Amino acid sequence: MLGRLTALLAILACGCGNPLAGHEFLGEPLFKFKGLVTSYLGSQNSQNEIRVSLFWSPSGQTRVAAEELAEQTSASVTIEFPSTFEINVFYPPQAAHLVEGQPAYGLALILVYEDRDGNGRFSKGALPSELVGGAKNHVLLYAPRAMTSEQSPTGLPVPKGFTIVPIPLNCNEEFKPTTGDQDCGPDLGASCQSDAECIDGECLKSLGSFEVPGGYCSLEATEQGCSPAGGTAAQTGEAFWLRSCVSNIDCLRPGYSCIDLDYRFEHSCKACWPYQAQPPYNAYCQVYQNWYADPECGEKLGQACAKDSDCSNVFDDGRCLHHLAGEDFSDGYCTHADTSFGCSPPLATYLIVYTSFWFKQCESNDDCRWERSNGD
Repeated sequence: MLGRLTALLAILACGCGNPLAGHEFLGEPLFKFKGLVTSYLGSQNSQNEIRVSLFWSPSGQTRVAAEELAEQTSASVTIEFPSTFEINVFYPPQAAHLVEGQPAYGLALILVYEDRDGNGRFSKGALPSELVGGAKNHVLLYAPRAMTSEQSPTGLPVPKGFTIVPIPLNCNEEFKPTTGDQDCGPDLGASCQSDAECIDGECLKSLGSFEVPGGYCSLEATEQGCSPAGGTAAQTGEAFWLRSCVSNIDCLRPGYSCIDLDYRFEHSCKACWPYQAQPPYNAYCQVYQNWYADPECGEKLGQACAKDSDCSNVFDDGRCLHHLAGEDFSDGYCTHADTSFGCSPPLATYLIVYTSFWFKQCESNDDCRWERSNGD
């Protein structure tokens, strides 16, 4: 979901490689993050260096042409496929690259490009574009100082420094968190291994593609449900690849038909979906074609399944959907296990569905379970 160029080509995030810029030692990084890159260029072997870098968006937009972004070359690394990456950030963005506001903040897209001219940076205006991929559903935020929920583009408090956040952002304040005041629900934030340990609640083991260490007792926020005191209800997004279609002929499975999942009617976003089921209202949908993908990446999308392994392939562990957005998927529906760092299909529908959960309120790290390291 990175805009004009990356809407068609956005594939994966980030890379592994040399954390030195110009081979000089830059000291300890201010921030670093890791991920997995698989089947990025399909079966093609590029003769040019493939690089991952941070691209700051002074406008604060996540759907913008790469030519309007500012690359931070000090964070750039080279990658090979398949690969595990680590990006080190040694410097904050320049003042000119911050988004204007009170306070100002930085927003960076994570993009992948092919350095065809060998100059070690993204060349704007190259034809065809050097841009060949990027993170589909996460961006990097930089806050010179802590931001309250009212100041933050996410609608949630943002700590000082760097933070990885999901997109789309809360630009129109559609997903504003609420605070509970009732004596109900589980011990929010408590460690857990199963739902049974979170009385009347749910044990979160992951949020989207992110693992939740030690489990996290939570409670799904519904209109009829309780509003636990000491909790904040926030929208979180979970992403799915679905089988694209043009007509019902493309959805030959009994119980499925081709419908447009874009309820806003801004663009066509057709996918094979349970017959006569309503499209999810609180969702963001997009269709794109990835010219560089290996066909095997998406061959099982939409197929029937009983378990996750039925949907796996050489590039992805697979995930078998039985329920999504309040709808039952009869006989299961194959999607991908990891939409952030797994492979991207040649042609598919990408859907982010938002769900509200109650999370424990806090003022600082001391109010939460967290690990201290290096004496911090």
